[in-house]
Parts: sequence; C-alpha cells; structure tokens
Amino acid sequence: MEQEVKACYTPEEICRIVFANTVSVSTVRGAIRTGQIPSIRLGQGTRTKILIPASYVLHMKEKGYGVEV
Repeated sequence: MEQEVKACYTPEEICRIVFANTVSVSTVRGAIRTGQIPSIRLGQGTRTKILIPASYVLHMKEKGYGVEV
C-alpha cells in the first residue's frame, strides 16, 4: 500500500508523526511561535490555520525522529 504524500502538516500531525505523541500540541505551537519549527500561517484572527512544510518532517526523519513518514 502506498503512503499519501503531503506538502504540509498541522501541529497535531507533527506531534503524532515526528514526536510520536511524546510532546504536547502546546509545546509544538510554542516551538512554532519561537521559530524553532518553520511554519506558514493562513487566515486571520481565530480562523488562522498553521501549516508546517513537509521538508521539516523529512529533515527530522533524517535526524532520527519520526515513526510514520
């Protein structure tokens, strides 16, 4: 079975895929806020969507993180 290739991931997916649910979504959002995790913000106000590029997931996999991708 082929795995779906995505261009961007949500903070919730990053928690699951990269950190195997060992860190909270709040921690990931804090790392995004401080620039430790690259991100793109879409929308304004309370309807903002945060997306993390797939290149970050691949980079973290090369460093030995990740369980799925």
